[in-house]
Amino acid sequence: MKKHAASCPVCGVGELQDRQVFEPFEYKGQRKELLCHFAECDACGVEQAGPEHTLANKRVMLAWRKQVDDLLSGAQIRRQRQMWGITQAQASAIFGGGPIAFSKYEKDDIAQSEAMDRLLRVAAAVPEAFEWLVERSGLPELRPRAVFMPSPRFMSHIPQVSVSVRQHELASSHELRLGAATAANDQVYVAGAALLGA
Repeated sequence: MKKHAASCPVCGVGELQDRQVFEPFEYKGQRKELLCHFAECDACGVEQAGPEHTLANKRVMLAWRKQVDDLLSGAQIRRQRQMWGITQAQASAIFGGGPIAFSKYEKDDIAQSEAMDRLLRVAAAVPEAFEWLVERSGLPELRPRAVFMPSPRFMSHIPQVSVSVRQHELASSHELRLGAATAANDQVYVAGAALLGA
């Protein structure tokens, strides 16, 4: 069993050892047993939570709340960012949220807003939307290093977008297909452009 670095502050004899136990929690009417971290003295049995235990417990709780709120988990955000081949700092420049926002999102230190969550889902589902954001981020040299193919389960969370198409003639004899998406209130609007060969 892993020993904790600190000695017991109560008896001064034993050493604190890391412990884990499932405890019941409730959030928005849903209940679940979550794995909680703490330390226990191997001599007197006193229990306490140090800073590292408190941080671990906070992340466990926030990860579950994200799940209940139907937000992307920290692991999902990290995996999506890595598929785009961008750093956390670059992701913040592209999507906003602050210079260290994605570090906090991915560690489940904070929850992203619903607006940020939807923006990430749309950028994952519509490559042209991601490229559009990159071009306007001040990082135009970035391009996805891998093609992200969202799973059906992931796609089920993407707001459905209706698209109307109109074609324009270009000097290069190519056609530009513009996809215009409109919705109201909490719907996401996306303008995607794809170049078609003549």
